[in-house]
Amino acid sequence: MASTKVEKAVVFLDEVKPICEDIHTKEAEKRARGENFNIFFILGIETREVYICKMLGALLSPQGGHDAGAIFLEKFLADILGESALAMRAEDAVVRCEDVTKEGRRIDLTIEMNGKIIPIEAKINAGDQDHQLADYYMEIAGRTGKCDYICYLTKDGHKPSLSSMTSTLGNGSAEGAPQTNLNEAQIKRLSWKDDIVPWLEACAGLEIVQRKTLVQKNIWQLIDTIRGWDNTMESQLMDFVKSDDDMDTAFYIWQRVSAARNVLWERFIKEFESQMKGVHTLERIPNKRSEYWFEKPKKDNGDYGIGLVLKNESEKEHCIGFYLFDSKGEFKNSEPYKSMLSGAMKVEVERLQERLGGKNGEKAWERFWLYRESFPKFNEEEINFSIFTKGTARLLLEENLKEYVVLFVRRIKELTGWKDLILTEIDEKREKNVCRNVQR
Repeated sequence: MASTKVEKAVVFLDEVKPICEDIHTKEAEKRARGENFNIFFILGIETREVYICKMLGALLSPQGGHDAGAIFLEKFLADILGESALAMRAEDAVVRCEDVTKEGRRIDLTIEMNGKIIPIEAKINAGDQDHQLADYYMEIAGRTGKCDYICYLTKDGHKPSLSSMTSTLGNGSAEGAPQTNLNEAQIKRLSWKDDIVPWLEACAGLEIVQRKTLVQKNIWQLIDTIRGWDNTMESQLMDFVKSDDDMDTAFYIWQRVSAARNVLWERFIKEFESQMKGVHTLERIPNKRSEYWFEKPKKDNGDYGIGLVLKNESEKEHCIGFYLFDSKGEFKNSEPYKSMLSGAMKVEVERLQERLGGKNGEKAWERFWLYRESFPKFNEEEINFSIFTKGTARLLLEENLKEYVVLFVRRIKELTGWKDLILTEIDEKREKNVCRNVQR
C-alpha cells in the first residue's frame, strides 16, 4: 500500500513539474514588467487589516483622493451588496475607517447615507472576537434606530463564530444576563477573493480610471495583494486535485509537508537559541512551551523584566512578542503595567515600543507585538512557519536556515538594543581600564 502511494506521488510530481515550470516562467515575466514592485509587500502590510481597510475605504469614499467621485461606491453598493436604490444616492455617502463605538471598539468600515449605516467587519488572518459582530450591529442600531445587516468580509466568505454573533450590550454584563443573538439574515457574508477582487477588477476597467493611471496601478496592486494571500503550498497543492486518486496522492504529499514543517520549526527554535546565547541571556519560562523566554529582572528594574515569545499556533499568531513579566515568570499586560515601571526598565520598554513603531497595532496590547509581515525575508521571499510558503521550504537546507536565523536575530537586536555579550564584556574591560588610568 505504501509503495503504491509512493508511486502515485512520483507520477503526481511528474505531472506537476510542467505546471511549476509555467509558474516560474510567469513569475519571471512579472519581474521583468516590474509587477513585483508592490507597495503593500514592500512596506510589509500585505495582510495587515488596518492598512488594507484604509485602502478599501479610500476607494469607497466619494471624497477620496482618487477624484473619481462616487463611481466605486456605486458599483460596490449595486453589484456587491445589492443596494441599487442606495447606489443612486452614493455621492452623499460618508465612509469612515475604524469607526469608534461607545465601548471603544473599532468597526473597520462604515458607510453612512440617507439615514442608514452599513457596517463592515473585515478579516484577513485574524479570528473573531467575542461578541464582536453582535456588538457592532447593536451599536449601529442604537445610532440609527435600525440596522438591516452587518457585512462580514473574510478570505473565503465563511460564517462568523457563534460567540461573535452573541452580545450582552444593553442587557447588562452580569453572569446569566439575557443575550442578543444575531441570525444569518442579519449578516451579509462577503469574500475578498470572490467579491472584492471582481469589484476591483471592474473598477480598474472603468474609462475614468483608465485615464488615472496611478489610481489604476494602485487598484491592481491591491488585487495582486489579495490574490497573494492564497499563494501557499497548501492552496497550490489543492489546485492540482482533479479526482479521488489525486486527492489520495495530494494527502500523502501533504502529510510529508506537515511533518517537514514541524521539524523545521523545531530546528528553527534550536538554532535561534544557539545564536541568542551570544547576544542576550534569556531563560525559558518554567512550565511554558519552549518558544517562551524571559530575562531575569535586574535589581534596578524592580519586579519586572522583558520577555520574548515566538508563536506558531496559527497564521494569525505567527509573530514575535515582547512582554513584561514579574519575578515569578507570570505574564503581564504590557500597557497597564508600563505605568508602574521606573528607572532603566521604563526607559528600555519605551525605547522598545518606539522601535516597534510606537503604535504598532491599534490595540494597546498589540504595541509590543511584531507580526509576520515585519519579519526579515529570505531571498526576497516571505517566511511563514504556519502556512508553508516557498521561502519557508528553502530553510529545509541547513545553511539557509542558519543564514535566516542570523537575519532574524539581527532584527531582534535592532528592536531591543540588546548587544553581543562578547562585545559587551570587551567594552566593560575597556571601561575598567579607563577608570584605572583616570585614578592614576
